[in-house]
Amino acid sequence: ILVAVGFHFSSFVAAVLPVFAVTRRYKGWGWLASRAAMLAIIALSSQYFFSEKVESYTTHYIESDRYESGGAFLRSLVTGLAAVLFFWRQKEFTETFSDSGIWRPFAWLGLASVPLSLVASTPVDRIGLYLIPFQLIVLTRFPAVVDRGRAYGTLKLLVLAGYLLYFYVWLHLGSYAGELWVPYTWIFSH
Repeated sequence: ILVAVGFHFSSFVAAVLPVFAVTRRYKGWGWLASRAAMLAIIALSSQYFFSEKVESYTTHYIESDRYESGGAFLRSLVTGLAAVLFFWRQKEFTETFSDSGIWRPFAWLGLASVPLSLVASTPVDRIGLYLIPFQLIVLTRFPAVVDRGRAYGTLKLLVLAGYLLYFYVWLHLGSYAGELWVPYTWIFSH
């Protein structure tokens, strides 16, 4: 994570997620105190080691209108949808898959990203990149947990059709999709 922070500071958010991703049946005061201590260490180290980056990040991405990610709200809606589906079928996810506790903090962050994308679109969009694994895990596993997998084929097709529509809209309506994201177009165009 520290190496990733050297490339872009938004990856520092990834340091917080494992703090809450530990699954245990009993989460008493000891669990809460250890998590609070870990968060305090992360917060203090970010302030001590990265205070200039935090200040620059706040100035450029939150306080300024210079950077605006137009599709951040829609992208956060997809992650928010995955979070809603996860919480709606949390019991089934937990019974079917042993790693559901790992994805709970991602789900909370996914829900929070929807309204936050209206306030600070670019930072939320960048942090949303770290939520893509959660989105993929939930949306691809969802057909298996609904009605014990009876509608598996139909729901799987709906998920695939949803992603196809999502990427079609992104490629055809995105400002920079054709220039920067379509392989070979931007690499060999100069």
